[in-house]
Amino acid sequence: MANSTIIYACTQDGLGVLNKPGTLPQWLPARVALEGQEVVSAWGEPGPPIRVMVVTRDGELLLSENGGRTWSPVPMMHSCSAVFEMGDPPRPFVVLQNGSLVTTDDGGSTWTAFSGEPDDAKPLAGARVVTNGSHIYLLAERQGETWLLHGKIEASNNVAWDVLPIRGVRAVAYDAETNHLYVSSADGVHSSADGGDTWVLMPGSPQSGEAILAIPGTRGGAPAILVGAAAGLFLSSEGGPWQMQALPQSQAGAVPAMAGDPQRRDRLYAATAGGYIFESGNRGRSWQPVNAGPLAPVSYLYIMKI
Repeated sequence: MANSTIIYACTQDGLGVLNKPGTLPQWLPARVALEGQEVVSAWGEPGPPIRVMVVTRDGELLLSENGGRTWSPVPMMHSCSAVFEMGDPPRPFVVLQNGSLVTTDDGGSTWTAFSGEPDDAKPLAGARVVTNGSHIYLLAERQGETWLLHGKIEASNNVAWDVLPIRGVRAVAYDAETNHLYVSSADGVHSSADGGDTWVLMPGSPQSGEAILAIPGTRGGAPAILVGAAAGLFLSSEGGPWQMQALPQSQAGAVPAMAGDPQRRDRLYAATAGGYIFESGNRGRSWQPVNAGPLAPVSYLYIMKI
């Protein structure tokens, strides 16, 4: 299955697994693993074997060594918030509910713990994590509000955490080409060119976005910004005006999850609270459905190429 794509969709009732073999023009019917459990975060590596880790709403970390067909709990790994990847080559990191980090380089058999926890902020369950070198950004709760939490991995496996000066954050994205951070909040999309110390509200940007994605521009130019909100998808192409993007199914609904193809910057995926997933091959200007029948409401997407 050369150049095949697998979507792992975290839902309120299990993990949706959708395959598109490289030899076929269409997606195979979705299958659902871990039915009866709410899955909030996922990570995978193509292998062989195809290894997948997920975090459940209950904070449990589960591991599959066969692409998601069978699962086992990772011993001693409880109270987890999210799993993500960083490093070169990438390896999985897990954010615990107290804000500390652990990582593994042997598929989950052994784990390395990092010292350092945020003082008064707790990572949100299933929060999408974005990284920039040794810098980590994710959403956290503090004093009844949601803030952007920043972690810097230092020497001797220590993480220095601080809460960045922007509140009411709903989603975060990072553009490696311009080194800009983007967040969505109740009053619109904010950007930062200095690692989150200062923020600028983007004029005309959609309010209360539930998901945000920065699509790299050409030759270091401004990225396109895609926002998923209760009303649907909104796109600003490389600094241009915001435009609503029509999805091809009327029951699509709110868009709480998005992801980019790890190999093709023009290919994007968006998932809806109604359980539908859509694919774009032209940087978000048009969309086609991936699944004919709905999954449970989707909250997170992980895209794997094999």
